[in-house]
Amino acid sequence: MSAITRMMEELEAVHPTSKMTKPTKVIIDWIKAYAEAKTVEYNDNKDKGLITFGRYKGQSVEAVMGLDKGTEYLQWVQKQSWFTQDKFSALFPKVMEALKKN
Repeated sequence: MSAITRMMEELEAVHPTSKMTKPTKVIIDWIKAYAEAKTVEYNDNKDKGLITFGRYKGQSVEAVMGLDKGTEYLQWVQKQSWFTQDKFSALFPKVMEALKKN
């Protein structure tokens, strides 16, 4: 369950849906669906070892390396404290290997 879904469930508990107008309900449903779709996309990209953040989101390490500033970008990513093996188990080794080859 996404954070948005949990938040919306808590909101509905405090403010029952009977008080919501139909357009409000439609917007809430759209937000839930959007958040769930983005979660699926993120997990799919993460499992495939694709970049899940930033300018090159959804692209492979190989595709980024082929760009003019791709190597610089991956070197920058490598230096970030949040870019760890634990957090990016499929992407981390691909970035390290690509930078070694370069």
